[in-house]
Amino acid sequence: MINKKNKESKLQPLIDKINKIESEYGTDISANLILRLELKMDEFLEEFNIKSEKLFKLYWKEENILKNRFKKIRLSVQERKDENVNYEKVPEFIKEFEKKKKK
Repeated sequence: MINKKNKESKLQPLIDKINKIESEYGTDISANLILRLELKMDEFLEEFNIKSEKLFKLYWKEENILKNRFKKIRLSVQERKDENVNYEKVPEFIKEFEKKKKK
């Protein structure tokens, strides 16, 4: 997680270097350096956003496939159970009852 202390500890050396360049070479060069850094950061963040969006979509697609796989398995098991049931078969006790009834 990014917090203020962590951010400052990581960015402070970069800020110090920019200040040193500004004091040695002038504000024009340091402004140009900051502009280049901003452009590179924007490119990086845009690329990161695109890649992470693709990865999240892929993750959720795979997650849905796995989730639906179990539904399909349950359905196929139920279909097999339904196929194995012989609805025309009369239970034995009913057959015996009908035989006794006819006598």
